[in-house]
Amino acid sequence: MNGPTHPEADWRAAYRGAEEKYFDVTDARERRGELAGVVAELREDVAENDEGLLWAAITVAGELAEEFDRDFLARAITSRDEEAEGGLADRARGYVIARWPDFPVEEIADLDRFGAKYALHQHERVAEDESEFLFLFNVAELTSEG
Repeated sequence: MNGPTHPEADWRAAYRGAEEKYFDVTDARERRGELAGVVAELREDVAENDEGLLWAAITVAGELAEEFDRDFLARAITSRDEEAEGGLADRARGYVIARWPDFPVEEIADLDRFGAKYALHQHERVAEDESEFLFLFNVAELTSEG
């Protein structure tokens, strides 16, 4: 990590500050501090204005590192794996069938959440946004940094 690092709690507070200023980069930076400005920039430039993705990426970055910098968070955001995310239910189905062939898979209320809990690969993490939407991240590159 090259830039100043901050704990997840500081990133969350900066997110809230940027959110209060409608993620306007200049306003967030001037009114809520430098880190809020950085969060607003990341939302705009890296997360493509997806607040949920940004929120979930902060969660994942916080799971991987006690403190992290802007670049680490940007890489966490871009590690989202939408294709694998869309396949969580299928992966859950396969997991259940492989272990319990006679289990009534249709009885599982939320296959995506089941897959997120039981059928992830070692290099994957799942995090929710504030609306409980699941985002799946392939963190192999981030975890290889130590």
